[in-house]
Amino acid sequence: MSRSSGFEARKEGTMSQQLAVIVPDYVELAGSDPRISKKIQRIKNYVKLGWMRKKEAEIMLLFLNGDRMAAFATSEKNSNVTTLGLQMPKARKVIDVSERV
Repeated sequence: MSRSSGFEARKEGTMSQQLAVIVPDYVELAGSDPRISKKIQRIKNYVKLGWMRKKEAEIMLLFLNGDRMAAFATSEKNSNVTTLGLQMPKARKVIDVSERV
């Protein structure tokens, strides 16, 4: 990967992260089958409009988010590294910055 393409990838990642802060719905919609994402957003809109009760929507969103994760985990677009990483989770790195005596 050339230096410029690495920079572009980081810039693009940063821009999408900023958009996800502005419009949090993107967090649940990204990386999924488009049909699933459209259903998720439609249900959220029904709740906003008062056409659906929140409890009913939560149940439906539970299943749709499960479908979304399954679609991502089994996507043919994932690299072997991504697939292996999902199969072999690693604990998050925690750095202790407190003073040691």
